[in-house]
Amino acid sequence: RMPVQQGVSIAHGDFRFGNVLTDTSSGRIAAVLDWELCTLGDPLADVGYVGVYWADPGTQQSRPNDPTGIEGFPAYSELLERYAAKTGRDLSEIDYYIAFGSWRLAVISEGVYARYLHGAMGDQGISDDQLNAFKIGTEVLAESALEAMKRLCTTTTGPDDEHQARVHRSSRRVAAGRIHRRRHDLPDVSTRFGTRHRGDPRGP
Repeated sequence: RMPVQQGVSIAHGDFRFGNVLTDTSSGRIAAVLDWELCTLGDPLADVGYVGVYWADPGTQQSRPNDPTGIEGFPAYSELLERYAAKTGRDLSEIDYYIAFGSWRLAVISEGVYARYLHGAMGDQGISDDQLNAFKIGTEVLAESALEAMKRLCTTTTGPDDEHQARVHRSSRRVAAGRIHRRRHDLPDVSTRFGTRHRGDPRGP
């Protein structure tokens, strides 16, 4: 089911640690980069998308520039609690937005993979391992989307049912553990349009 939209805001479209500059002296975000996918829409779309890449401390992080698995970062559930407290928005159906973000990224990744297979990306010197990472990463993202929807569908009672809430939180932790263990297979979708971002030391 589709949640009732709680408002309209600027939606970044690719909001994660890999697309921000951080002031390491203060621990605050100094700038948000990579706005070509931005639009006006549901603010929870970005919140759910963060959960696609967020690795809880002690679990395997997806990429070096998404470092949330390092000690000192909060768990994704803690991030959600802080967001809800600050905004007053209901996050009881956040799994819908996680599923949406995972599926959207899977579609993008599949498109890049198909273009590489058909030679439409030019001569970029991609290795077999990198190409296989796109294939595996697409499958992992699609499975992540399905698991998020299954968690959402099991939450059939209201938020006041504490037992159901505990079951829901437990299923999130179990599923997150399975996905995080395979997050190293997530593709680098910065190549999705055939070029690297400006300033990327790897070049075009």
